[in-house]
Amino acid sequence: MGISKGKLYYKAKGTSKQDLEMMKEMDKEHMDNPGEGVIGLTDWLRFKGYSIDLTYIPMRKGFMYLTAIIDVYSRYIVGWGLDNSLDSSNCIEVLQSAIRRHGCPEVINSDQGCQFTCRDWAEACRTSGIRVSMDGRRRCLDNIWIERFWRTIKRNYIYLFPEENGQDLYRGIKRFIGKYNYRRPHQGIAHRTPFQVYSAVVA
Repeated sequence: MGISKGKLYYKAKGTSKQDLEMMKEMDKEHMDNPGEGVIGLTDWLRFKGYSIDLTYIPMRKGFMYLTAIIDVYSRYIVGWGLDNSLDSSNCIEVLQSAIRRHGCPEVINSDQGCQFTCRDWAEACRTSGIRVSMDGRRRCLDNIWIERFWRTIKRNYIYLFPEENGQDLYRGIKRFIGKYNYRRPHQGIAHRTPFQVYSAVVA
């Protein structure tokens, strides 16, 4: 399928029980308050006695990280990737894959996570002629479209059907995004599917 073995064969990294419980609490807080954003979540973590910045997809045993790029106008997911680390190279790989399939956007927006403030990410965007935009402090709604997608995939798939391993999770996410893009009408785009709106623009 054109993906590396490292993305298919998940191996647990010995994450402590305390860290896993912390991530579960973070995810629940994020689902309860999807517009909270990085700064608000950090404040909440400090109140809870934790301080960290991460996004994860839980499985029955362990977890992986999902990166996705959404077209704001159509809500179409133009690229995504599943990995077992938060390395910036994973995000760059997803971006480059999206560019190969759909061309370069004029602007790409992200939060201020370390993956998107590092030199490699900035250079990858600069080389492709993409202008980088980042959420302002206390501006959690700047990236609300991808936040809504996280809520949708977690509430309708991840939490209902936790997978056993990375290979099953990859296939499940691929099916879900296919349905999301091509068969799921969205109220915010006049009850059309993301692909209907996206294809009308790029045709």
